[in-house]
Amino acid sequence: MKAIVYNIFGVGHINPTLPLVKNLVEVGVDIIYHSSPERRELVETTGAIFRNYGYDSYKAADFNPGTNFVLQTIPATLGLLPYLLKEIETEKPDFLIYDSMAPWGKALAQITGLTAFCTVSTFALSLERKRKMMKTFGVEADETNLSAMKELRDRYGVKLQLEEALGAYGDQNIVFTSREFNPPVEDEHTFYFQGPSLDREEDLSGFVYPTRGKKVITMSLGTLLREEDPTVNEWYYELIKAFADHPEYELILAGGDLGSLPSNVRSYEKIPQLFALKHSHVFINHGGMNSLNEGLHFNVPMIAIPHSKDQFINAERLVETGRGLSLKKNQVKAHILRSCVERLISEAR
Repeated sequence: MKAIVYNIFGVGHINPTLPLVKNLVEVGVDIIYHSSPERRELVETTGAIFRNYGYDSYKAADFNPGTNFVLQTIPATLGLLPYLLKEIETEKPDFLIYDSMAPWGKALAQITGLTAFCTVSTFALSLERKRKMMKTFGVEADETNLSAMKELRDRYGVKLQLEEALGAYGDQNIVFTSREFNPPVEDEHTFYFQGPSLDREEDLSGFVYPTRGKKVITMSLGTLLREEDPTVNEWYYELIKAFADHPEYELILAGGDLGSLPSNVRSYEKIPQLFALKHSHVFINHGGMNSLNEGLHFNVPMIAIPHSKDQFINAERLVETGRGLSLKKNQVKAHILRSCVERLISEAR
């Protein structure tokens, strides 16, 4: 048996699929997994065969440069179909798996009639929420998208709407969060709420175990955020300022080299997040879905500081469900962080 997986660049979209792919490989399914070359090593840990999208420099932005990501994936679908259809003809897969933000997976299933499973690493969103998000960010169909949608219909018989760039769901959807945390969505019977994928090994070498009896605050801002916006390092310094003189607290930070630190603060390039959360009293993050799901799994109160994209709706839902607080970027100050942490710890008692 053989399957082809289509995913995008983001680690937050790839990581939840890795246990699924690994399990399929272990039971004898040959997997071809498409993503960007930077993700080759990650994909190959599952035993899957890594492939790019025809060339190593591929980016969805190539098909509609200088626009919001939402305006790039449907033109990318039109551009990728010839290569991916030829691959299907050659490889003859039994089924397809595609990320909800990779609408070319849905298009390929429509054209070929192959069984397809859509993986959802963000929220499964209702049409109303998608339209609200697009309105909030000022996203409207441009000429490139209108032309691409028309050509997809005329040439391939594929009907895609712009809203599907925020979730091109199919008849069988696997969602990596809980039904309770996910906002209401149409056709809920087509969504299987698996919850977070936590089946991964973590390297504990060099990690100093939290001290028993201390109040542990873990702060991690995602895999790429510090690279994309180095100014977020100031958020770590604000947290340090808030608790440096309070030895009853210990801080675990994924902030890399932050210079000389107080004795109750440790910063790492990468933390074993699952292990750290088992011992944490508060988890401060950027509102990424993987981080929120892991915090929910370990029942850790959270403070989300959304930075971009879907993180705003994630943080909004965190507050709606009473599982934590959300701060705007200009609110990340020592006295506000301290007040929020103390409030969450007090309410959790």
